[in-house]
Amino acid sequence: MSGINNDWEFLVQCYSPHLVQRLGEISTGYDMHFYAVDAIHEGFSDDFRFNTWFGNGVTDESVVFSIGQELLSLFNGACNILFKDHHKIEIEDIWFKGLARRPFGNLFLRDVRLTEGDVNAGDCYKNEHIEGLKNSQIFTLVHLSKSRDDVFHLLKAFASDPDWTRLSTILEAVERFSNNNQIAIAVDARKKKSFAHTANNFLVLGMSARHGHLNFDPPAQPMGLVDAQQFIKAIVKEYLSEVCRLFLEGVPHA
Repeated sequence: MSGINNDWEFLVQCYSPHLVQRLGEISTGYDMHFYAVDAIHEGFSDDFRFNTWFGNGVTDESVVFSIGQELLSLFNGACNILFKDHHKIEIEDIWFKGLARRPFGNLFLRDVRLTEGDVNAGDCYKNEHIEGLKNSQIFTLVHLSKSRDDVFHLLKAFASDPDWTRLSTILEAVERFSNNNQIAIAVDARKKKSFAHTANNFLVLGMSARHGHLNFDPPAQPMGLVDAQQFIKAIVKEYLSEVCRLFLEGVPHA
């Protein structure tokens, strides 16, 4: 038996098949269960899928589509934070009982925020799900996003590569989360100053800057966008890793 009791499947496009193969080995929770179907191409399967217990009891294809998109958004955000070069995974098709549904592009995407209350499964499976999370920080973060706003917003912020304005907001948010939850993070003061002077400076970034044309001298050595993304990502990763550790050790969240 399994906590996933439905016939929906999400076929996914993945430009890093070895990642999905590894996910299949460690994906023991029920928020997202990845697996490969035997379709071998150049030594590995090229048919990757996932299913979820959020599909239990759901019959509306647009709702299922929206659930899958939301889960992948959270998943991609977690991977983008945890891994240096994550290639975004996207839904290629939706199947039900082994058959493709209506043309994929015709499905209506709804706004969904998945919570614990959306899980339609018995308590025994919920306990089994929590036990399985110990194998993966990725799926622990996806799980925690159901109940913690800090985790949810940070994962969504990195679902795609953030620009300068988004990076500035992320830094302010993670510093606030750190203070509110008493989770210490290390922020390099020199890099933070370089980041802020670059992000705020219209003379350097033009319309990509956080502020309009102010009387700020440009920094002598502006920080590049890739370096800025890695700088903020490292801070967020440190914070979320500690959130995961505390959760898996049973420390209650205030």
